[in-house]
Amino acid sequence: MKQGKKYQVLSEFWLRVIALISMTFDHVGAFLNLYSASFPNSSSIDNISIAFRILGRLAMPLFAFMLAEGLRHTHDKVKYLLRLTDIWAICFVAELVIYILTRNGVLNYGYPPSQIFTSLLLYAGFAILLEQKGWKKYLAILPVLYILLCYAADISLLYYTSSTTESIRYAFSWQFYFPEFIRAQYSLYGFLVFLGFYFARPFADRFLKRTLSLDEAALGEYQKTEDYQQLLNIVAATSFAVITVAFWGLSYIRTDLEPYTFDIYRMGWQCYGLVVSLLLLCYNGKRGYDKPWFRYFNYLYYPVHIAIIALIFVLIFC
Repeated sequence: MKQGKKYQVLSEFWLRVIALISMTFDHVGAFLNLYSASFPNSSSIDNISIAFRILGRLAMPLFAFMLAEGLRHTHDKVKYLLRLTDIWAICFVAELVIYILTRNGVLNYGYPPSQIFTSLLLYAGFAILLEQKGWKKYLAILPVLYILLCYAADISLLYYTSSTTESIRYAFSWQFYFPEFIRAQYSLYGFLVFLGFYFARPFADRFLKRTLSLDEAALGEYQKTEDYQQLLNIVAATSFAVITVAFWGLSYIRTDLEPYTFDIYRMGWQCYGLVVSLLLLCYNGKRGYDKPWFRYFNYLYYPVHIAIIALIFVLIFC
């Protein structure tokens, strides 16, 4: 256990800080790409933008991991879901107002801000519904179907934009009736990543019961050890790595629209997020610093930092 204690040094607080920093780099990079033509040396700005976007690949898996941890430890999952809904509503209203004021939308830098919270809401809704009793449990299929619909829309957009055949473009034009701003970001990939994190504990518990023949009392005692946290970290990190590599492999599958592939998540960039697997191995399972002000800071940071970045770029270039 002493060996595990040496590198289990990251609490949830530090994972959250890393996620927020990564997200900020990602969004600054997105705006740099949007306005790169306004710079004297646009090619250099594009390179900086790509570097920032790569740094931003840590954010999504870390937020998905912390959502899984939050759902596991919260005493009121419905209240937890409502807090997510509040953040989603703030982002959605803010981007809608900005879109109306700017006509074409100053936040049109690849995806609307509320999309990530649409994803998190669907993930949380699935987990909460799955734990319900009776017929309510089967309602968990609804967020799954919505996520699959988002994935289908993303693929349809690929075919629509890539094909020169009118019949193909018409067949895949349905996704325009399913606006991007109400879709789930990362759709199927993000959902599978969350599932890997959320079911890491049940998987580890079943593994221990079968391999060590532990009863409930013995398992409860073992769950208090650093070795148990180490096992959880390994399961979470491995599931994330396997899912990411699998989607990276799928991105090389050719379509009949050569040379286009099913790389709808830009896995060439997203694979840099594998660094998260190393961070998860260093997780100690503790919440860490958790003052009330930091909680509110977390809730407000997303919409506020997007607004600040957008305002800076608008003042400079518009």
